[in-house]
Amino acid sequence: MIYIVAFSAKGCSKAADISRMLEEKEFRLFSKTSGDSRCEKIDVPISEWTGAAFQEAEGIVFVGAAGIAVRAIAPHLRSKMTDPAVVCVDELGKYCIPLLSGHIGGANILAHSIASAIGAEPVITTATDINGKFSVDSFAVSLEMNIGNMTLAKEVSAAVLDGRSVGLKSDYPVHGDIPHCLTPSEGGDIGIYITSGFKKEPYVRTLRLFPKNHILGIGCRKGTRREDIEKLV
Repeated sequence: MIYIVAFSAKGCSKAADISRMLEEKEFRLFSKTSGDSRCEKIDVPISEWTGAAFQEAEGIVFVGAAGIAVRAIAPHLRSKMTDPAVVCVDELGKYCIPLLSGHIGGANILAHSIASAIGAEPVITTATDINGKFSVDSFAVSLEMNIGNMTLAKEVSAAVLDGRSVGLKSDYPVHGDIPHCLTPSEGGDIGIYITSGFKKEPYVRTLRLFPKNHILGIGCRKGTRREDIEKLV
């Protein structure tokens, strides 16, 4: 679900334009102004609305000033692994800026899609994108893999940007072209390991990517505490 929120009459019109490009996604239109029947009226402070949106939406598009969006989302930031994609579009539709979760949340892709649909300029600031480099978090998301350690993911990105060698090892068959910055190897200083295990570390700094290919079924006695189940899992 994508939430689109506007702050003026022009913004509501632009929000409606944006909603028309979201053909394959569910969306809701909101507004802090009145007089546009297409948008649901927000009657609470925008920070409070944003807090609820963070729990409910996979993406939030603010149609208005970037400062409004930044102030609204700031109290609710938790982790790039869980925060929704946040994109800001000015009310005239000139610029489209991904502010949060550019890779894992898909804000960069959403911004490009919106910009293409309404004729805006996408303002992308993530280092790997502007340098045309491999992004390990985008790679993991595209193949539906969990990232084992975000600190190591940043170190991999830094190595890629610096032009250093990054290894690649996989317990699963690899098909298609391997990104040119990755070198299939059995060891080295830093590398990516696609696995379902925890024991082996082929690299001095091993970033594990876990395919989402396991299903865990659970049975329990009535009254079993959620915390006990989580601990067992």
